[in-house]
Amino acid sequence: MNVEVNGPPLGHAKTLARISVDFLDALDLSLFRLRFAYMQFDWEYSKIERAKLLVGHYYQPTSLEEAYPDTLGYSQGALFDPFTYAPQVTYRYTHDPFTIFGSLNADWQVTAARNAVVPDLFLAGHYKFRENYIGAGVDYHRETPRLVTDTNYQTSNSINSWLYYVYAAFKKEGLQAKFRFTYVENGIRYCMLGGRAVRADDYNPVTDQRTYTNLRALAWWTELIWRYKKRGVWCIYGLHKKYWLSA
Repeated sequence: MNVEVNGPPLGHAKTLARISVDFLDALDLSLFRLRFAYMQFDWEYSKIERAKLLVGHYYQPTSLEEAYPDTLGYSQGALFDPFTYAPQVTYRYTHDPFTIFGSLNADWQVTAARNAVVPDLFLAGHYKFRENYIGAGVDYHRETPRLVTDTNYQTSNSINSWLYYVYAAFKKEGLQAKFRFTYVENGIRYCMLGGRAVRADDYNPVTDQRTYTNLRALAWWTELIWRYKKRGVWCIYGLHKKYWLSA
């Protein structure tokens, strides 16, 4: 269920509010879930220059609208393509054919992220020509797993994680091709493989002070879809290839 409300102009900005819910949770138990809840402000300075500000709960910015996997199932490329929701403040500026955008976002429901008190920092950009895109981005994430050790000592040991990606999406008539390469640390944050571990060479058994390290992974997927119309019916053929290398 989706509700959108066009609000009154705020200065030179058009305003929009949106709330969206569904009945499909992460475990496919058909439970009520909030998907989107945000406000949006749009500025259009000219035919080639515009800006957008989104404040609220939406797709985490590493989940690309310009190049997402067209899977038949609900998984949308899970484990191979970063995907999650997050409360955020995201600003996007476009001066055709270039777009840059930045975001502050965090999943405060995760204790380790809440302890760190530092939101994710995201910066990305893409180049658009006709209906084609080439882009890249980076996301920084910080976690503090514990504030008190198991032996009741105060601790603030944290871990910093990074995600980098490059992608391309091409479309011409009935042919559509997409490519994405992602390097991720502590990938569970993005519903991908990976996480964090305790370093065995830097551990104090008396105070239970721990130093953490990232589990890193590389993900690559490609997609080729050909659509052709025959007797009024669209026929779709797709090809997916995905490879993982983790350490």
